[in-house]
Amino acid sequence: IYALAKETADVFGTTEGSGNAAVNEVLIGVLKNGRDLISEDDCDGALSIITSQTLEQLPIPMIQGTLFYADKKGKANSHSDLSYELASAYVLGESIQPIIYSVNITSAETIKSELFFNLNSKPVTNGADVVFDAVTFSLASLEIDCNDIGSYKNRTLCNSEVVNLDPETPTILSNGLYTTTTYVQDRANIALDLKAINDALNSGSKELALVLYRDGENSNTYDENGIKNGHRSFASFSTDETKNMLEEPLLNIYTYALQDKDGNYLDKEARLYADSIVNREFNRISPGKTLLVAEAMLILNLWMFLIHELYQTLENCKNKMIVDTDGVHSIDEAVAYWIGDGQITGDGDNGHLFYALAERMGDKFQINVNGQSKTNVDILRLFNQAKLELSFPDACSENPNTYSRLRLIILKILSRMTIPLVQSLIHYLKESDRDRVSLYSHSLIPLIAACNPELYAFLRNKLMENTYNVIETDDIIKRLQTVYGCLGISCDDVGQHVSDTNDQCIDSSEQNPIAGYTPSSKIQEYAQLDLDIFEISILMEMGALKAVDDLYSYGKHAIVDGINGPEIISLSSIATTSDRAIVPQFDAYVRYYEDKNYADTLIRTALDLESEKMRMSSNKQRKEIVVKSIQYLVIHMGALQALYNALSSCRDGIRNSIAEEAWDQGVALLIGSLEGSSHGGSTEGQCFYALSKTRCQEFGTCGKEGYSNVNAKLESLLYTGKGEIQGGSCNALGRTVKKIGTLLLIPLIQSNLKYAISNEKKAWDDPDFAAGYVFSRTILPMAEDVSHEHAETIKRNMDFQFLVEPVGDGVGAVFNAFGAIYGGLNINCNDIGDGTGINPCTGIISSNSKNPSKGNVFLY
Repeated sequence: IYALAKETADVFGTTEGSGNAAVNEVLIGVLKNGRDLISEDDCDGALSIITSQTLEQLPIPMIQGTLFYADKKGKANSHSDLSYELASAYVLGESIQPIIYSVNITSAETIKSELFFNLNSKPVTNGADVVFDAVTFSLASLEIDCNDIGSYKNRTLCNSEVVNLDPETPTILSNGLYTTTTYVQDRANIALDLKAINDALNSGSKELALVLYRDGENSNTYDENGIKNGHRSFASFSTDETKNMLEEPLLNIYTYALQDKDGNYLDKEARLYADSIVNREFNRISPGKTLLVAEAMLILNLWMFLIHELYQTLENCKNKMIVDTDGVHSIDEAVAYWIGDGQITGDGDNGHLFYALAERMGDKFQINVNGQSKTNVDILRLFNQAKLELSFPDACSENPNTYSRLRLIILKILSRMTIPLVQSLIHYLKESDRDRVSLYSHSLIPLIAACNPELYAFLRNKLMENTYNVIETDDIIKRLQTVYGCLGISCDDVGQHVSDTNDQCIDSSEQNPIAGYTPSSKIQEYAQLDLDIFEISILMEMGALKAVDDLYSYGKHAIVDGINGPEIISLSSIATTSDRAIVPQFDAYVRYYEDKNYADTLIRTALDLESEKMRMSSNKQRKEIVVKSIQYLVIHMGALQALYNALSSCRDGIRNSIAEEAWDQGVALLIGSLEGSSHGGSTEGQCFYALSKTRCQEFGTCGKEGYSNVNAKLESLLYTGKGEIQGGSCNALGRTVKKIGTLLLIPLIQSNLKYAISNEKKAWDDPDFAAGYVFSRTILPMAEDVSHEHAETIKRNMDFQFLVEPVGDGVGAVFNAFGAIYGGLNINCNDIGDGTGINPCTGIISSNSKNPSKGNVFLY
């Protein structure tokens, strides 16, 4: 190798002033250093220079030799012309193939085929440039500096194929349907990879299809100087790019939904689900099933990567990192991935990516508009709206509203991107194509985990695991349609399948009952705030704190008609609005916490990894603090604010519809959409209504058929209040609102007592410790107004203090403190219940209690 390096250095201009090859000088220095380290018994140091220096330098003369003889062979007409060069090129090519193969299979295969020892074909059939390019694409991954290779006959590996990529050169997509503002043809060319993979599979070349999937071929990547340095590939969208999506909502939802207890799916990290499924489909290839592989790459790998592109645009705008045409270019990239190269407008057969899929499904579901699928018309319109928002100078850096408007547009795009997936799943269910039902359910059903956990479990079992019976098809489709609202789409968006004789899809009415309560106004949007809460719960479990902060701050599911068009209600806006001052109890919270945004402060502290208060808390504890603070501090005051707004409108003589709307908004916040429409609700609720159901089981305060006594009284008061608004009985309405405020304290007190009992026996790092802390924060301001002494007892025992034994004074002290303030809170102790084995009125622990405490029997 030393001799070879001297020979090739002369040819490639890498000779040092000493006359020796540069690589030899480096290697001699490394070897001397290694000798010294070994003599000093520094084996780790010697190993380090082998891996970090020696292995990087050794391939250089072999690469130079390969390129030298590739050029020689490329000029020969037959192998007999250059027999020595033929053998040398073959052996040197073989020597570097394993190294190249480790980073780029396509490049290795190219070198192998071009330099193969075959006397019956022309040497280097496609020319030496192909070999030079194959090496060029691999150098960066091998961590070899192209300058160390040098140049040969003015051909350098550092500027091979320089492309003048003018960012302002438009790309024409779909024969003129959409002309981008910036150059994105390289992105659109990913469609050609999908076509090439399909062609390879149809011709029976599974191995070639795998190489194209892993390494790509047509979608070139370039460095900042316009030098081609590799290819995009469908595999990389999953295996590499998902590393950059760990704080993005949708990847986390899919990972959460698919992962097992070890965080895996199909024996790999769950974030790699797309690559895992594609490889599974490769292994299942059989006659007639080859197309499933390419479909999987599209609807799994590219779908999530396109979403990443949009999220990245949002993140850059939020961080004011977009300058000049950066934002517009990002949207153009997304359009290129949606339409792709080779697409004909309105044609589902002449095209390869999502646009073509949407056209095919548009035909199946009869939603074509002027020759195009309504889905494509809507999405391209939204892409243009996003570009318009970003086209103004300093849009993201100077205009504080740009991010919110852009975010709403992108949320709409993401919703509409699900439409062809929904349509495909329904279509293949109707066609009884079980393989595609399973595939398309993997692309869609994980989203439902953030909409309705019970339905997700049902659909996963039936569709993803392929256990459904054909006779269940109609029922499955109907159940799927119930989550259209959560996905941000409607029955009209999806359309009616050509096989349906009548339209069976009915959107959830904005005035549908929630848990049996029938509103008089539109409340669906407010009720869907519980979907934000549930998604936050999932993202907290996944540790995606940035995604939680964004969802909490800007909202997602509660979209209402604002003065200037649609706007999103966020949980943060409810937590910080000055309108809460209308609630009499609000003043007590401000005085106690000395912070009008007390809940918001607590939530953001838990989301801050640098917070001193939370520095030792686990992710599970942070989740408890964030989620329960939203549920029982933010929503608590938000619901009371809506009810008092209704009272204010009643007293001001404003027409009943305004007061009724405010009243119904309060109801929506207390119950939430996840409770469903049936009386008594579901098991999926996230708000006060659900808390009352849980606590009644634990405290023995359930009535007939297990129905919560608190919820029974609440429902009665809600209908009473509505009647009082309609009858103009404002004084009576005031008394009703006050009763509701008192009633809501019962499940909060029960929760304090529950966690006092459980936490007495747990360590300070248990998640229940954080949950009990939040519940104490919901009551302390009210308790302080009754008795400072007893409020301090509650605080001391329920506070979030690391390395301090929870409930240090014992459960008895906490029960005793609450017992002393029931009267001041206008609460009957019997309403608290004694299912814990401790009588809330007498404070006596029953002899058969499962909760023995410090100080077994106590009196108030």
